[in-house]
Amino acid sequence: MIVYRAIRQREMTDFLAQDPSFAGAGPIAISQIRGASHAANPQAEAEDVLLLLAEEDGLLVGYLGALPNRLQGKVGEERFAWLSCLWIDPNMRGKGLAKSLLEQMYTAWSGRLMITEFTPAAKGLYDKSGYFQDLAQPKGLRLYLYSPLAKVLPKKDPKKWRPYLPLFNLLEQLSFAPQNMRMLFLAKGKYRCESNRNWRPEANNLLREQKEGFLRGPKDFDWILNYPWLQEGPEDEAAKRYYFSSKAKSLDNGYLYFYEGQTLKAVVLYLLRDGHLRLPYVFMPQADASELVRALLFWMRQKRVIYLTTYQEQLLKALQAKKWPFLGSRPQARHYIIAHPLAKTLDDQPFSIQDGDGDAAFT
Repeated sequence: MIVYRAIRQREMTDFLAQDPSFAGAGPIAISQIRGASHAANPQAEAEDVLLLLAEEDGLLVGYLGALPNRLQGKVGEERFAWLSCLWIDPNMRGKGLAKSLLEQMYTAWSGRLMITEFTPAAKGLYDKSGYFQDLAQPKGLRLYLYSPLAKVLPKKDPKKWRPYLPLFNLLEQLSFAPQNMRMLFLAKGKYRCESNRNWRPEANNLLREQKEGFLRGPKDFDWILNYPWLQEGPEDEAAKRYYFSSKAKSLDNGYLYFYEGQTLKAVVLYLLRDGHLRLPYVFMPQADASELVRALLFWMRQKRVIYLTTYQEQLLKALQAKKWPFLGSRPQARHYIIAHPLAKTLDDQPFSIQDGDGDAAFT
């Protein structure tokens, strides 16, 4: 018999410390660092359901997570949750567990749900439920500064590509020298870039024009930086028992501040994982995107960024106009779907989405 359990925000800390599943040898429903992040979410309330578990004879056979957030609706702020981390034991697939977990989470959040970055199988589940409709399908770009073979191919199929990893590492290292020489010819522009782990109050002015979209501010950004879902280091036993990512070979995050003279023109929250740079939050209401990209490239050279992925429209236009010094690029796409009750709160008003909205800022 399948038994379902709901873990609420007020219960998460005790769940992480006391639940027998963490002391066992089977799969776990959430990593310790991800659970601590959920418990500390400034937008979560005590009774919010953050995790649904499906168990058979005391063993975990499925789970579904939720990440509370707020958005600007047509009549004010609306609370909702992003669905995150749906997993079903391979031996239990086809028995309706995913459908039941989705139905229970939908009820727990009164249909106020949103989802992005789902697998084709999960998309089929969401379509069959009849709960959701399309919200947006933004297009992005992945741009390569150096050879990404050692980073990308082993992740796609570790067993197939592991024997070639020394060759990929050699090619990557060989690509650094000539590319670094090319990047020495980058011309400095009007902006300078400063990195910092702390939010500077002067950046608040750049957020004041945020009148639409998901409501995340400095308190949320500090939470994202201080409660990451990934840790540097090799995969340990706990990481092997958790289906989703919890480890990275290298990890760096913080804020980038772009100045023209003494005037702050833009602030960016960045995530650099294993040479892959993402810009979850970009605030540049009056900034020159071309100048920002030029200053960003200098910083990327210092950090040895292998490749950059972004969906930010202003940056995309500037990057597409400035193909040099990138070695190549690949188009990217995301799909956002929204539950019908939550969609009604928007009423077709303009809606902006940042790259980090949902749980993308963490991984």
